Amino acid sequence: MNSLRIFINLFIALTLFAASRGETAAPIPENIRFIQAFSAGLSKPVDVAVSNSGTEIYVVDEETSQIVIFEPDGTVRLNFGEKGTKPAQLNNPHSIAVSPTDKIIVADTGNHRLQVFNKAGEFISQFGSPGSLPGQLNSPVGIVIDQFGFIFVADTGNRRVEIFSPNGVFLGMFDTEFRPVDIGVDVQRNIYVLLPEAGKIVKYSVSGRKLQEISGVVNKRNYLSQANGLAVDMRGDIYVTESAEQSIKKIDKDNVVLLSFGSAGDGRGQFAEAVGVASDTLGQIFIADAKNKRVQILKITGGKKNFIPAVANSPPVVDFDLVRNAEEGLVDLVSVPGRGLFALSDKAAHFLWYSSANNVFGKEGKNPGEFKKPMALSVTLDGRIFVADTGNHRLQIFNAEGSLQYEFGKNGTRAGQFSSPQGVAVNSKGKILVADTQNNRIQIFSHDGIYLTAFGGKSEEPFLPGSEIELRLPKALAVDSKDQIYVLAPESNKIYIFGEEGKFLAALGEKGNDPGQFDRPVDITLDENDNLYVADAGNHRIQIFDPKRRFILTFGSFGKEFGSFESLSAVATSEGRIFVADYKNQQVEIFRYFPDGLLKVERIYATKTAYPSDDPESNDMTKYALAQEAAARAAIKELMTSFSIREEYLKQFVKIESVETLNDGQVKVTVSVPKNIPPEKKPAKKKK
Repeated sequence: MNSLRIFINLFIALTLFAASRGETAAPIPENIRFIQAFSAGLSKPVDVAVSNSGTEIYVVDEETSQIVIFEPDGTVRLNFGEKGTKPAQLNNPHSIAVSPTDKIIVADTGNHRLQVFNKAGEFISQFGSPGSLPGQLNSPVGIVIDQFGFIFVADTGNRRVEIFSPNGVFLGMFDTEFRPVDIGVDVQRNIYVLLPEAGKIVKYSVSGRKLQEISGVVNKRNYLSQANGLAVDMRGDIYVTESAEQSIKKIDKDNVVLLSFGSAGDGRGQFAEAVGVASDTLGQIFIADAKNKRVQILKITGGKKNFIPAVANSPPVVDFDLVRNAEEGLVDLVSVPGRGLFALSDKAAHFLWYSSANNVFGKEGKNPGEFKKPMALSVTLDGRIFVADTGNHRLQIFNAEGSLQYEFGKNGTRAGQFSSPQGVAVNSKGKILVADTQNNRIQIFSHDGIYLTAFGGKSEEPFLPGSEIELRLPKALAVDSKDQIYVLAPESNKIYIFGEEGKFLAALGEKGNDPGQFDRPVDITLDENDNLYVADAGNHRIQIFDPKRRFILTFGSFGKEFGSFESLSAVATSEGRIFVADYKNQQVEIFRYFPDGLLKVERIYATKTAYPSDDPESNDMTKYALAQEAAARAAIKELMTSFSIREEYLKQFVKIESVETLNDGQVKVTVSVPKNIPPEKKPAKKKK
């Protein structure tokens, strides 16, 4: 059931070598040879997998609910597991796979979950829960892991395939129409799903796009209707175990049966319910021979087909990092490098500052420094803290030590007045933006809280750039590096983007559960590179978009386990980490975002610092923003010394790694670029 990812770098190298020589597959007949069989400790083996080094063979036994680990010679090294529903216990397990980091993933079918163990058989974690919601499972019977560690699950009872990160965070799914019985993946990250009800194997892209249907017909008979297991080798050929003749069929991508071997019985190459199958790069086939209570190893020789080209670069991924204890009722989060994590609780009417010493500021009340159901906060580089004191219809500003500086606003509809403000942000010039929620508008104030202007209101053509836009109950706000304003309108399931002065530019989103669609979104934030993060509460997920508002990925699902959200309430990000709050849970989940994937891309780094200016005419926020810009420019100049290209071309590849305010007031900026930047393409000459 598991197509092995052994020595992936070797595969890529061999592929490139063969391609450089112009080799093609030769039509040489293949032969099958018996290697060995082992049965010690097995009662009903249903699946088999091989470690990345090839030195351990893992077998899942459905009857004993155990995992048995064998040496290559068939000696039992270890067995673990027992029947039950607790962590580390198994109920009717059906599939097993090994990750690139040698974690053992088991489809705990009867418990509708996946469990993770290390090579010593010690329990690490579990994910998935019974149900039909995204991220939930109903009798998962097949799992496979690609060369980057992504986990693909045949969610049989829900008739779909689910995709998880290497640490079990739900990333996506696609329907299969029929019940999938097993699943495989090739080194190009194509997914192969075995559907006996339909008598076919369907090849999908990782996004769920159907690429091909394979029937596996031999002498006008479709053996896939009684197939049990599937594996894909490094040449893209498919191995299927089937019950009609108790045989193994080898099928290529052109739907041609290359080889058929095996028969009913208990001798060599004979089977009594062949179920799980795996292959390795040496041409060995591992078959779980369930009713014969053994695993057989056979070897195919004579084939000269080249390995198919492997995908070398991992896609972007978010994975679980750790959990931080917090409290119930968190409605907003802000993470500031060098200062720590800030969290706002409407239930407790205070904000928390998680730094070297955790501090709590505020209590319920109407006096200055007190709050009534506060809903939003913002923290600037200079350390100032802005709190939307929603129930008191005002904004309160605190200094870097948490002491109240001043407040402004009161209940009303006039300029400078608020009705339940639920969003606040500050731009690079120090202007304060407030989502005046019940008044359906955004108000803009100076650094000192002096009213400047507002936008929002009705428009006959709401999506015409340059027109006004009708805002309905605007909530969270975010500001990008160009001082463009992002406004979350949960009732409309949209995010509106405005220019610095309130000119409408674009809109993103609509109601739904597809990528780019939302259901009751509750929060938004932007990272250092202007990627947009949306807390999509009704869909129990976080969605990420690039600076051009193109969808990148989504993660999360409903539940109480790590990587799941029951009542999503806030999201924040900084330095590659994503902080997520769940209103009902007393914790903040922290994830790592890898935009370049899990395989490390060599990068060159540069770090520079700059002091804010002493200009008495500029406010502190403007001073810090200019210092950040100066430090970034200096860092890019340093990177330029490693390349012989134009600075404007280099800037396309610059990634801001971190922005931090030091104790002496300096702003420290770290940027990076890939070590290998492709040559700049010269513009095509115009024909005369």
